[in-house]
Amino acid sequence: MTQKFIIEGNPRGQGRPRATVRGRHAAVYEDKADTLYKNNIAAQVVAQKPEFIQDVPVILTACFYMPRPKYHYDSKGVIKARFVEARPTGKPDLSNLIKGVEDSLNGIVWADDSLIVGYGDSGKFYADTRPHLTLEVKG
Repeated sequence: MTQKFIIEGNPRGQGRPRATVRGRHAAVYEDKADTLYKNNIAAQVVAQKPEFIQDVPVILTACFYMPRPKYHYDSKGVIKARFVEARPTGKPDLSNLIKGVEDSLNGIVWADDSLIVGYGDSGKFYADTRPHLTLEVKG
């Protein structure tokens, strides 16, 4: 079974956990922007009616289409020839992008992200139109 999903919006890497001390107790929490991003992914996937994977090994392919920097365009809004085939090499790194997706789909597409046993041809690309990400789940 193969499922495909498209999630609109600017891909974002998973941030680091935050820690605080209140009185004599330490607490760890997730940044609010990370929580909103994961909830957005989950809501868009739920709207696409996924089939739930309970206990089957999963191969995940995730392609992240990032917005192009302004310097890739000439004054007429056309992509400069030297940037047509360019790929994003800056932050966020691919592993942080994938981690946010894995966590957001726990209990929605798969029972737990520990079911993911491999990755397909995942990568970061520049979007020529709108930023988004595509997911393919084989289970």
